[in-house]
Formats: sequence, structure tokens, C-alpha cells
Amino acid sequence: MESPVLKNRAVFPPASKKIKFVAPEELSPAVEKVIKESLAIQLEAAVLFIAKQLGFSRVTEDMREEILNAVGSSLASNRILKDGEFLKVV
Repeated sequence: MESPVLKNRAVFPPASKKIKFVAPEELSPAVEKVIKESLAIQLEAAVLFIAKQLGFSRVTEDMREEILNAVGSSLASNRILKDGEFLKVV
């Protein structure tokens, strides 16, 4: 598979609806998709939209941490950039 399919977990049973079941290979494209569609977005708003993109209705502290790690990885690999308070695609 060249690029992972983003799954919306809204209809998953609660036991399967955990951020730890989201592969990093799926989380990074979700980060980039949300930022690309937003043109520029603040980090805290991005976290919420990334969680919603994956089908989560609310953001727990564990989710926030995992999403922030994915954002950090995308920043480190120069797939997105931080311009002041905003995240943007390269």
C-alpha cells in the first residue's frame, strides 16, 4: 500500500475506539490532510480537527499526546512547518 487509508472510527465499538489502535502511518497523513485543508491552523485547533478526522468525538489527554507526537514527527521531517503560531504545509 502506497498511502494508508484514513479510517473514520465514529462507528467502531468503544473497545476498538482508542488512539493506541491508530498506526503512526495513518496518523501522519491525517495531520497533513487537516493542515493542508486549513491552509494555516493553530496547534490546539489542529489537534481537535485531527481527532475528528479519525472519527473521535472528543480528545482525551492520551489522544492529544499521540496527535502532538505525530505533529512533531511531521515537523521534524519537514512535511509541515510552523510559522509563528500557525502550522502550514510545506
